[in-house]
Amino acid sequence: LPLPPALASTPRPRTIQMMSGIRRPLEGAGAEFPAKRFKGADGQRGTLQETYEVRYQLPSEAMTAMSLQGCEIAGHVANVTLDAASRDQTKVIVTGLPPNVGTQELMSVFAGAGTVLYA
Repeated sequence: LPLPPALASTPRPRTIQMMSGIRRPLEGAGAEFPAKRFKGADGQRGTLQETYEVRYQLPSEAMTAMSLQGCEIAGHVANVTLDAASRDQTKVIVTGLPPNVGTQELMSVFAGAGTVLYA
């Protein structure tokens, strides 16, 4: 289909930068990657506290992870809830943590509840 005259004269961008998929280590955190942050329904992130997600292999493991409610991670008290949007009920949402929490730190804390697929 030909473009409308107004769009035909508009130059199109020719390069696409795909930087969002590249994971970089946090400064001062060694080789550890930042943990996966949950954007939630409105797509917003907090500034002082972040929201993270932890995915388990089984729904029963996610239920067991609920017992970690109130545990201390990186000097902050974690709030753990089941993700209501998770179809298979294997994902928990962790809030109240600082933005510098790494994947390995989350995985080590939540591995006590079961097999963590990703954090």
